Amino acid sequence: MENVTTIDEQAIRSLYQQLIDAWNNGDGQAYGAVFTEDASYVDVTGTNTQGRHAISASHQHMFQTFLKGSQLVATITSIRFLRPDVALLHVLGNTLLPGQTELAPDRATMETAIAVKEQGEWLFAALQNTRIMQMPPRQ
Repeated sequence: MENVTTIDEQAIRSLYQQLIDAWNNGDGQAYGAVFTEDASYVDVTGTNTQGRHAISASHQHMFQTFLKGSQLVATITSIRFLRPDVALLHVLGNTLLPGQTELAPDRATMETAIAVKEQGEWLFAALQNTRIMQMPPRQ
């Protein structure tokens, strides 16, 4: 796509790495900082959290409770530029809970994220996190 550079792709990959680092450090404030002020975040339970502040607060709560000490493991599988300032990402993710040494298949997720470039800075405007589940066999 015209006007899209490898610098933009590297910036988006770096932004996602900031999200991973924030999770792994249990830092809700840093986690929320990678999102736009009006971002939409749908988690694996279907909860739709609106706005950077709410995303930060909800993740800080999770990092202090049931996700305390967890580690996010994620791989960007694709980045597609819809426009020079809008990118669609797909990410395979999982979390290691404290004491785990192997990723649990029932915690695997597929994320869809929209990154936008505002005033020269890439941020996530939306993220949908969906648990990967096997479909039952056809009868």
